[in-house]
Amino acid sequence: MMFMAKHCLDQLTEEQVWWRPKEEMNSIGNLILHLMGNVRQWIVAGIGGQTDVRKRPAEFSERGPVNKAVLLLKLETVVAQAEEMLRKASAEEMLSERRIQGFNTAKSLAPWIKHKRTAVMQLSTRPTKQ
Repeated sequence: MMFMAKHCLDQLTEEQVWWRPKEEMNSIGNLILHLMGNVRQWIVAGIGGQTDVRKRPAEFSERGPVNKAVLLLKLETVVAQAEEMLRKASAEEMLSERRIQGFNTAKSLAPWIKHKRTAVMQLSTRPTKQ
């Protein structure tokens, strides 16, 4: 995931990262913030037991410019934290029931993973301002 995110961001200008096709749509920067928020909430906090500090509305209201190098560093940090939590978690811990965003994770973790995979793929295929 990190290689793909870095590869995509390296091809964009700072302006392109925060460009919105329409005002009501999200920029690539917003999608990255949203991905970080979800990974932190579901894996770092949900599975790893860390405090949930997510501010979901801020993921979409940010207009930048948060430097793309800073975005990438923050994403790398969250992904590393999530990988550590997943390495430490036993099968029982992974399957134990939790409430995250009002969902029972024992039943909703698989669709969440599919949703995040789709979000990452959208980042790599999203049109950008020329």
